[in-house]
Amino acid sequence: MAYNPNYHPLLTKPTEITGFWDESLSWHDGCYINTSLNSPFPACDIEGPDAEKFLEKYIVNSMENRPIGKGMHAIFCNDEGKIVADGIIVKRGEHKYRSLCIMMVPILAQMEAGNFDITITDLTGTFVLNQFCGPRSLELMEALTEEDLHDLKFMCYKETEIDGMPVDILRVGMAGTLGYEIHCKMEHAQEIYRLCMTIGEQYGIRHLGWQAYRNAHTEGGFPQASVHFWYADYMHFTDKLVGARPAPAFPAELNLAPPNADPDDLLTKLSTVLLDGSFSDAEFAAFNCTPYDVGWDKMVKFDHDFVGRSALEKIKEEHPHQVVTLEWNPEDIQTVWGSVFTDEKPFKRLDMVGDLMPYGEFEFFPQLGIMMPRRTYLEFDRVLADEKEVGISSGRMFSPHYRKMLSLCVIDKAFAEPGTEVDILWGNPGERQMKIRATVAGFPYGDIDRNEKLDVASIPRGTR
Repeated sequence: MAYNPNYHPLLTKPTEITGFWDESLSWHDGCYINTSLNSPFPACDIEGPDAEKFLEKYIVNSMENRPIGKGMHAIFCNDEGKIVADGIIVKRGEHKYRSLCIMMVPILAQMEAGNFDITITDLTGTFVLNQFCGPRSLELMEALTEEDLHDLKFMCYKETEIDGMPVDILRVGMAGTLGYEIHCKMEHAQEIYRLCMTIGEQYGIRHLGWQAYRNAHTEGGFPQASVHFWYADYMHFTDKLVGARPAPAFPAELNLAPPNADPDDLLTKLSTVLLDGSFSDAEFAAFNCTPYDVGWDKMVKFDHDFVGRSALEKIKEEHPHQVVTLEWNPEDIQTVWGSVFTDEKPFKRLDMVGDLMPYGEFEFFPQLGIMMPRRTYLEFDRVLADEKEVGISSGRMFSPHYRKMLSLCVIDKAFAEPGTEVDILWGNPGERQMKIRATVAGFPYGDIDRNEKLDVASIPRGTR
């Protein structure tokens, strides 16, 4: 894929670039680059004697014996144990951490001013993240840095340079296969992107459009907010956006609106949440999840007090659900497609690429200081067994690698065994609907060597 000098990775967020099929094969055959999270990318540094205490108050993860240079997938919950934020936190020194893609952290720090001996440095707008995934991603990282990175373990980072420009390399990825991230300063973003694309040609690099990026999360088994679930209490004006109020506030006194902002003015401009699918008539709180719903139970550690601990301790003992992958029946899919050629009203549109309405309209909101999409489209469908609702399907996508239609599903444990047959109710409430047969499969899906376990010793050294 040739470098296009007219394409700006921080301003353009197309649904597809070389096509979802080509892009979705990249994390199996070559390597992709994803820049779509830079809108701009939320990041901040937390430093000071109370940095651990501050984080321990809010994240479900343990801070014990965490070495410098090690990252973690940090999860924030409300008092009911529902997820309100998640992202990566990396330990960069003694009592020094960097949060990545967690807008909640600087807000919490502002609320806690005076309660903890910490300093927060907001890097949003000065900091750029590029994601890479695929079997040739390590070779590309080494070619770019001209450094041996074979010893970089999963969820660990290294400070290095690309042509004299300082960068961090973090071994992590969302598609399940071998993956890395490059973090750099905003002023170097365009040049580093150019180098990634030009040097990456020999490693089969593809630039991911927004559709393939969403698909990577479903196929790779990494549930994502705004695709597979929705954050609880993400904003205090969420109830006005969708007409229903989720769980109690996080915590009750927290106000997520910026100082002196007019919520009603923001509401007219903030992204509209468009709900679709057979489950779209549910109360909005039903789209919120606990860590146990989405397979993140291993991150929850009860060695410290944190917001939501009491609720999660009960949920751990009584939790009736788990996340699985669903394989959709191809004959039933063809029936949906074939309905457009009949005289009857066709079934609801079922695209090959997944359920994604236009997502590319981004606007800068000065009250929030960030770019946000004008609309967010969420597709959720009811999953049935013997006419009884047993789960919720989300993140549907066609996998060019496996040649299957897949989705993730939070399902009753009694139906979570691989091979179990269920039905997905396709079609919006009040419209023509049909049951699409599906088979429960493992989570994460597939037979790949996953990034967290992959031994990279046999991968050749990358060179320019």
